[in-house]
Amino acid sequence: TVWPEQNHVAAVFKRLTRKENVKIQFATGHYERDPFDHAGRNYGFLITGKGRHTLLNNGVDADTFSLAARDIPAKTNLLVVADPRSAYNEAELQKMSDHIDKGGNAIFYLEPGKETILEPVLKQLGVHPVAGTIVQPDAHEMPHIFYAPMTRAGNYLAKEPAMEDFQQYRFPGVKVQHEGTLHLEYEAKNGFSIEPVITKEGDEKAWIENGILVVDSAAPIFNAAEGDLRKDEYVTALKLTRRVGNKDQRIIVTGEADY
Repeated sequence: TVWPEQNHVAAVFKRLTRKENVKIQFATGHYERDPFDHAGRNYGFLITGKGRHTLLNNGVDADTFSLAARDIPAKTNLLVVADPRSAYNEAELQKMSDHIDKGGNAIFYLEPGKETILEPVLKQLGVHPVAGTIVQPDAHEMPHIFYAPMTRAGNYLAKEPAMEDFQQYRFPGVKVQHEGTLHLEYEAKNGFSIEPVITKEGDEKAWIENGILVVDSAAPIFNAAEGDLRKDEYVTALKLTRRVGNKDQRIIVTGEADY
């Protein structure tokens, strides 16, 4: 159907009445995920496409910028750093740190094997990704693909229908399908309040795989000698908040970019 729904009409009125549009800026220059590209591992389908669900059709603008070529735009409502695949230089990392120091909002999407790229920024936040990929071998799925529930804090992040069901009726809430994720350790730091928003309960069927992981062959086997680890709980996404001046600063860190 071509007819807009209530949320799309509301988004138009917001664009007409607010002083400035909400703007998300995606960092580029290091092979990060692209908000305009519709290829499988990019975000065009979710951010700027023509679908009803996209942020563009719900009143949010998105753009890209190069950290190497310019500063983070001053009127950025949300900085997105999505799965960088090559190292940032000191000047680029400093721009991200300055954005955080000034109270800027941000989402950092990590991926196993590349978690060290953002280590200086994550250290500033008190977030410590553990090397390796969480696996849960299953006869019907590849070992790095599994479901994990959002915590109470996660289900209160937004007003998506499944989240609202949890908020009002305590229905099960949101479950996330992971496709290769890190485990995130954390500590409160620099005035941030920090909470897990996606977790998975630990058991003998799951672990952090540090050996060579081949997902389309024989199932992996736990091997402590190779550095494999088991945890009582695996944390795959975190939210951080603090008060900066007269505003709330909000940051999300996730262990993968494809959930």
